[in-house]
Amino acid sequence: MTDPDYLAPLSAQQVAAWYGRLADRWGQERIDNQQPLAPLFLRHWLDNRDSTSVFQFQAPNYLRSSPYVSSVLRYQRRVFLTEEQARLTGGRRIWAGVLPRMRGSPGFTRWDLRVPVNMEYESLVEVGSNAADIARIQLSGSNAEKDLFGSLRGFQLRSHVLVSGARLPGASVRMAFLAWSCRVSDRYDFDYREHLTVPNPDYGIARPDAIRPQDRSLKVYHANARRLEQAGLAAPYNIVSKEWHVSDASVLKPGEVDPTRRL
Repeated sequence: MTDPDYLAPLSAQQVAAWYGRLADRWGQERIDNQQPLAPLFLRHWLDNRDSTSVFQFQAPNYLRSSPYVSSVLRYQRRVFLTEEQARLTGGRRIWAGVLPRMRGSPGFTRWDLRVPVNMEYESLVEVGSNAADIARIQLSGSNAEKDLFGSLRGFQLRSHVLVSGARLPGASVRMAFLAWSCRVSDRYDFDYREHLTVPNPDYGIARPDAIRPQDRSLKVYHANARRLEQAGLAAPYNIVSKEWHVSDASVLKPGEVDPTRRL
């Protein structure tokens, strides 16, 4: 049985006020002594009127050290070392990273190892990649997981690395990551066909405009977000984090490549 949409009968102004109270309720929480992202982004959505604008934020520690981010960083490392193919838009895959550069393959500037080389790569991070994982996060996930799911969910992680190469006896080349920085980017918007269960900021509140004060949580249908945007009471926007330096030793450790390996 589908849960009722308790916000649907309300005016756009009443729904906006409820979302504002939700942002305030979320904003009282702390994750590892840091303000969560969900209320920050939700509040900006309510205040925003320019759908082309860019909102910059400082990535909290729990985002930078998230297992979801760490997993993608390890994948990007394999791409930089030409151990795994890069995934491109449209599902296409190509070999990238150090080996095509050492060989001067089409589309790559030849790298002779005399000076370090800069490389960039961007790929998707998904917080909740399937229905079972989404259900787990909402029911029993950590506060950090719930916040990342409610604020970013799927986002792009762009890495910029500086790599040096040194020839070893034999055929191998030792690659060292001299620097690695990355940033997050996303579009803060809603899939109007979906919904999300959130804490009810009106729970236990005796006030005339309280929504379902007997319910600790509410299933919120994103069709209500569309109503607010159509009424000019909110607007989607672009998100980008400030860059941070990767410190994970498993990502930064040197690697060896074989320049003669067949791709």
